[in-house]
Amino acid sequence: MAIWERCRAWVFQLLFFVLVWWVVQWLYTQKLLDVGETLPAFELVTLEQEVVSSDSLRGRPTLLYFFAPWCGVCHFSIDAVDDLKLSNPNLNVIAVALDYQSTTEVDEFIAQHDLTIPVVLGDRAMANAYKITAFPTYYTIDSAGIVVSKDMGVTTSAGLLARTWLAKQ
Repeated sequence: MAIWERCRAWVFQLLFFVLVWWVVQWLYTQKLLDVGETLPAFELVTLEQEVVSSDSLRGRPTLLYFFAPWCGVCHFSIDAVDDLKLSNPNLNVIAVALDYQSTTEVDEFIAQHDLTIPVVLGDRAMANAYKITAFPTYYTIDSAGIVVSKDMGVTTSAGLLARTWLAKQ
């Protein structure tokens, strides 16, 4: 009986932790762009000086992944983002670098993860327009440029697939 009591206490603590984490996560995402909102316009460049604009993304669903090179969670999740593009060629996947000191930091992040997705250099104006307050932040956009999902923090390949599935509907 003592084992059951200890297990029960542990399960309740775990459930409480998960509930608190979910509530905090939900509260943070309430500050992001609203689902159903039109994608704010942008025109940014990659490290290779290629221009990527919000207009160039129309016609296909898009995952926008906002990251900072110093962010540990970003290092953990970026490989799933890159793999998503490899497994979904009809999906635009764009990583937006924010909160970096130099482009060298961004270049090192890209090299460390051997990224195949385009990485654009974001700025404070874009961070404000997209209401980015934490990293990583994800927006899934449908082919018409409408936000269909939003999230921040840790994610998995399955979580990304679910978000992008919404954009295809």
